Amino acid sequence: MREKIYEEEILMLNLVLKDFKLGKRYNIFFLIYSLILSVAGLKMNRVPGMLYVLSIVIISYVSTLYANSYDEKYKIDIALNSMPVDKKDIVRAKYLALVLRLLVVSGGIIIFTLILNILGIKAAIRTANLWDLILSFNLLGIFYSVYYPLYYKFEYSKFRIINMGLYILLLVIPGYITKFLKSSMGSRFYNWLMHFKNLNQFHLCISILVLMLLIISMTISSKIYSKKEF
Repeated sequence: MREKIYEEEILMLNLVLKDFKLGKRYNIFFLIYSLILSVAGLKMNRVPGMLYVLSIVIISYVSTLYANSYDEKYKIDIALNSMPVDKKDIVRAKYLALVLRLLVVSGGIIIFTLILNILGIKAAIRTANLWDLILSFNLLGIFYSVYYPLYYKFEYSKFRIINMGLYILLLVIPGYITKFLKSSMGSRFYNWLMHFKNLNQFHLCISILVLMLLIISMTISSKIYSKKEF
């Protein structure tokens, strides 16, 4: 019994790492672009967390997208379903890989900004921190809790136009954020945000709701995927 449980745990770990390892081979351009955003965040004198969070979201999104497109291109699902693998475990691995990727990327951004700050590129306000990870989790969690059930229902090919649109959106958002923060409306938003009480507690409460949403999403995705024939 213990050997069976151990084998199942090893199998789940391999499924998660498979997705994670594929995802790390994203385009080097997006990696450099995201790190540039982190440097820009160090120099921002208003809400630098916006760019830190955007950096984390960009890398996580592109990495996840690459892994999913790889699975689609090489028909990985067919290969996995020819093995003694539970379909529910395949779906769970996708969600766990997303969380693992988020932790690694966030940790990398936090360490990167800390190193730059120590080396002399001083932060105007602050370096990236744990709260940027939490906010990134909330944003990505909400997005993928909707995305994955649709992904399993309609297949990856149906989402190519949406993915391309999100690609472009992630590229142009930083410029609009910078312009917004320099505007009078942006100044009012910044002042409101700075006086918002219990903001971190609010993020934590949202994280709990997002975690529940992801669990519900994973359950729905598992049911959809279990009915598919390969």
